[in-house]
Amino acid sequence: MSHDTTWARMPGKEFQQYNVTRKFSTPLIDGWPREPPKGTKLGYTKAIKPFSDQGGGYVSIDSSVNLNITLASRDILVDMITRGNIDTIIAIHDQFVDILSHFWHWQISPDPDETNITLGNENNLSTFIIRGQNGSWLKGWLYNHQHATYNNTENVLRIIKQGFTANFKIVMALGMGTEPVAYRIATGINIDKACINFDALFQGLQCVTTTVIISTTATPGIKVNIEIDFSVI
Repeated sequence: MSHDTTWARMPGKEFQQYNVTRKFSTPLIDGWPREPPKGTKLGYTKAIKPFSDQGGGYVSIDSSVNLNITLASRDILVDMITRGNIDTIIAIHDQFVDILSHFWHWQISPDPDETNITLGNENNLSTFIIRGQNGSWLKGWLYNHQHATYNNTENVLRIIKQGFTANFKIVMALGMGTEPVAYRIATGINIDKACINFDALFQGLQCVTTTVIISTTATPGIKVNIEIDFSVI
């Protein structure tokens, strides 16, 4: 919760009484939450890396046992440095594998009394925007949108994939005012002069680097190339 808005909620005991799956903000398998087998050891944290002077960091977890499938892992990066209208950037890479084919639901359920959800496309990225109170927003970009279905019925965001495996590479930005624009790059997403590399989330957000080559003639008949890197956070 932030900006007087509940961006993601869970049903608690209400699910046990009414099977209210629409109130889950978590991955669902075939539209339902999964529970681990009784008496088994739960998932574990594989890596933790805090980022200094900002309160953010990187975490990698394995939840295969929790979901009772072959593989369920999440790598998540949280960057809390203010960039223009952006207060926080969150990058998530979820991976699922099982011996059976499933419908894999990546779901967020905000408070419908405080929010509305719109879906769209931007620079070869699928997008969603959850607009909250007082001009606030949570904007997301799906990097690997191929073979994915979007659904925002009942004011719940669902990104659905089908098969024996599913990968969700998603970046979200939280803020107020004018919403940011993102661009697709080879290994991730460029947003507000910072790069999210899904192959190296543990390194944090990377700066945008531009190389300018200046050609000049130092002496007659000798050509010199000067390379200058401009890095901006």
